[in-house]
Amino acid sequence: MAYKFCPECGGELEPAAQFCGSCGNSVRRSNAPSGPLPLAGLVSLVALLILGGGFWLYSRTVPEPQRPLKPGERAPGVAANAPRNAPQGSGAPHPPVELPEDIKAYMAGLQKEADENPDDKEKWTTLAGVYFRASRLDKNYLDDAQAAFQHLIDRDENDLEGLRGLGNLAYDRQDRAEAISYYERYLALSPESSEVRTDLGTMYYENDQAERAITAYQTVLATDPDFYQAHFNLAVVYDASGDRAAAHAALERARDTASEDPVKQRLEALLQTARSDNLSLADAAAKLASSAAATAPPGAPAAPPA
Repeated sequence: MAYKFCPECGGELEPAAQFCGSCGNSVRRSNAPSGPLPLAGLVSLVALLILGGGFWLYSRTVPEPQRPLKPGERAPGVAANAPRNAPQGSGAPHPPVELPEDIKAYMAGLQKEADENPDDKEKWTTLAGVYFRASRLDKNYLDDAQAAFQHLIDRDENDLEGLRGLGNLAYDRQDRAEAISYYERYLALSPESSEVRTDLGTMYYENDQAERAITAYQTVLATDPDFYQAHFNLAVVYDASGDRAAAHAALERARDTASEDPVKQRLEALLQTARSDNLSLADAAAKLASSAAATAPPGAPAAPPA
């Protein structure tokens, strides 16, 4: 079944869209797994979007108004061409999406079946995954998702779906230490997961452990050299660390491994701007956004803040 709304930000999707036009999330459809969506599949550190004809650096929306900004990141409500020391705006988080009544009834039925079968791992895994997806649209389901994943862990402390789900929820809360703990426990049992190791790298980076983040991404690429998100996130970390040559090289690999032609084109334009003007990737993205805003036709829809 195709999504009408993005599971990441709740934005309405165009028919047959593969990426959300509001947040850049790769939209999974009929072949989506029953468990939680892998955060690495959402380009976990930063997603490059083209909105209103321009490039924008988009940082994951998290319920932490005073979260320190990452290098190159602008606060919600601050325009892309605003000075970097511009005051922070309050932002405008996407309002919860009211789920259809039939979906609510379906979830209630899943909950009833799970409660009646507390040792049925399959039922609880399905329930946890459904609540996790619902929480992407309505934060009121976060506690339900947390409880369902915790139930799996209570029955089996090494349950992979439970570990990953609790790690993903901690990731969204920006509880970096907890997310790292769950991801490390998962990888001790299943070290081959590129998605989880990439998410772990992101949590290392956001926990001021850039070198560990780089090592995590490089570990992924040693066995999965075409894993786009690891290349992209590696470029972001190198860029924030001031190593432009390494950042540009990593972004070049991200461009080469991206599966969507529009993404390849956006990354190529970003690379050309960064290299020709000897800019960081963050500054190159800001320059492209500013240029696009200046040349936008009258009446064009305003792009969201970077």
